[in-house]
Amino acid sequence: MAVPPWEQGAPRADAAERLKNTSDGDMMGHGPHTEQLFTATGVVRVPGEEKAFTGSGVRIKRQGIRELEEFRGHTWQSALFPSGKAFGYVTYPSRPDGREVFNEGFVYPGEGKLIPARVLEAPRLRRLIPSGDPVPVVFESELGITHVEGVTLNTTHDTAHRPELPNFPVLFQGECKYTWDGEEAYGMLERSTVRELIES
Repeated sequence: MAVPPWEQGAPRADAAERLKNTSDGDMMGHGPHTEQLFTATGVVRVPGEEKAFTGSGVRIKRQGIRELEEFRGHTWQSALFPSGKAFGYVTYPSRPDGREVFNEGFVYPGEGKLIPARVLEAPRLRRLIPSGDPVPVVFESELGITHVEGVTLNTTHDTAHRPELPNFPVLFQGECKYTWDGEEAYGMLERSTVRELIES
């Protein structure tokens, strides 16, 4: 483990309120949800070849039932940089009625505690392209405004219709290259949106 764990709803009181008795909480799942960034080393073996690798990832510990009937989409990004800096967040799209949505994350300067953050700008899913889509994120925290640039690399798109969840959004999952104050790292991005918002 390379970064302290982030328990969703713990750093920000307003985010915790969104998880209680709201559809945002239903979608996140009733019960604890903790994420933690890590580093890894390993070996991949296939017949006749062996490749050592290093990398990073995010471990998720989630408990409870997720109710997705009102799922309108989301944006979720995280990355760990070589210096030890890191970021992560989850947020949902604005509601038609203007009510607040779950919007919580963190920035991590490389030591100490996670710094609670709120996302000011998130790269919502609008286009189905395999790579090269700009995906910057802007945070607000006690550090001020933090800009992280990003671009998609290896991606997948799930556009399947599900009879049991007819309104389930289009889903994107992928690897991105991020830049934060000149430092580069690879990290993850998952996002989704309702079908009518996808540009043809």
